[in-house]
Amino acid sequence: MSALGYTLSEKERSLARAIYHRDISVREGSQRVLVALRKTYLFQKQCLSVDVEISNRSSVDLPLRYVSSSLFQFGKNAVDLEFFAITGHEKRALADPESWKIEEAEALQVRGGVGRESIELRSDRPFAAHIVHVMEVPPPSPQADPHAPREEVFYQGTRVQFGWDLDLRADSSTIVSLSLHLG
Repeated sequence: MSALGYTLSEKERSLARAIYHRDISVREGSQRVLVALRKTYLFQKQCLSVDVEISNRSSVDLPLRYVSSSLFQFGKNAVDLEFFAITGHEKRALADPESWKIEEAEALQVRGGVGRESIELRSDRPFAAHIVHVMEVPPPSPQADPHAPREEVFYQGTRVQFGWDLDLRADSSTIVSLSLHLG
């Protein structure tokens, strides 16, 4: 499903809002279920909001986990980053392994960089998340000794997958919202 493209539905003249849609067919047991996805992007000065309307266009109930995956470049290296899961008024620091799994949170805060800037990713409903730093070893140059050890690893960004468990009744819709706040 992630490799499939969307079609632009609407675009405001101000370019502050864009809407994309696509219809997909998913399998639920032995039946095919038609699902419509409508993504609305709203661009504001310190915030980007994405609302995803998920519509079950069939006569069959559909339990599912909707997952949205994004790659963020939070800083110049992964070592300087701090991650926090937020639920209600509780903010807990995440340890520093190569990847994290969050069972339930309402927001994810990332701090890093020279001035310890922060970015907060918030949802209108609790989500699960999987966070992985993407590291890459560059290919050797043609002049390099192919047997020499390659020690340099580059931080390419951090992949964050947000997941929401949904029970879509037949002929129903729900909206999942995620917003990115700077500062």
